[in-house]
Amino acid sequence: MSKYYLADMTSVEAAKAVKEKRVIIVPVGAIHKHGDGPIGTDMFSCTELAKRVGEAIPEKVIVLPTLPYGVSNGSVLPGGVDTSYEPVKQMIQEICMSFTKYGAKYFLFLSGHGGNDGAYLAVASELNKRGALAAHVRWWDLIIQLKGDVNPNYRNVNILEQSVDAACGKNDPKVQRDGETRTENFQLQLRDDIFGNKFTYPDKMKGTIICAGEDPMITRIPNGVIFKNGVVQIPLPRAPIDVENPEPGKWPSIADKVTAEQGNDILNTCRDWIVSFLDEFVKLELPQKYLKN
Repeated sequence: MSKYYLADMTSVEAAKAVKEKRVIIVPVGAIHKHGDGPIGTDMFSCTELAKRVGEAIPEKVIVLPTLPYGVSNGSVLPGGVDTSYEPVKQMIQEICMSFTKYGAKYFLFLSGHGGNDGAYLAVASELNKRGALAAHVRWWDLIIQLKGDVNPNYRNVNILEQSVDAACGKNDPKVQRDGETRTENFQLQLRDDIFGNKFTYPDKMKGTIICAGEDPMITRIPNGVIFKNGVVQIPLPRAPIDVENPEPGKWPSIADKVTAEQGNDILNTCRDWIVSFLDEFVKLELPQKYLKN
């Protein structure tokens, strides 16, 4: 029996662990395309990171079994599992509330997929009402912040994910190509078919300037199109996929950039940061006057 993994515990051992006021680690992945990598990449990454945190501080955490299906209703390719926001949010919330009723006060959400953000944050707000605090970690952002200036490969999410997969023994690094975003070609064609040359689109990376409080800010506008320098949002249907050519376009090789050594460095760097963070996180308290009745 591990001292940290919930599924390995007996009910007596789990009750003892909960009474010890450990941090509850909730990993959530997704099942969808990742170029030449496995469609379980988002599940593998957060599962392995949670495991390494548990092994580092087994007396301080309870690691829950990974929820494999995240908010991924854009899983358009065969094998991708479409799961929308509401059921994922509901599942995460019910999982967490199973622990708050026994006094758990601290939760760490380890995400393997960016689409899970909204669900995590909504659950965090519900936990606040019970006097509990939740921290949300996107490991691919964390490693860029910690080592993006040291290793340029860490600024490419596909290299990051496939290196972590390699560290988990889930892919062959020697054949990896950067095919992460090929399906965008279908959506770009759909936009051109509908909008023609009458509209342009906000740059995905630079975003668009909008008003936010006292100072304007640059942000990305979903479904945005530009007409005479003004941005309007026009939601479009998802373009159909050609199953004979599901990810069109050139796939540049990243075989010389993906390594298991990098994957282990990514996982261990994030693990060490999380271990240090949790030491301070559990010292925080929500004052009673801020709790809703």
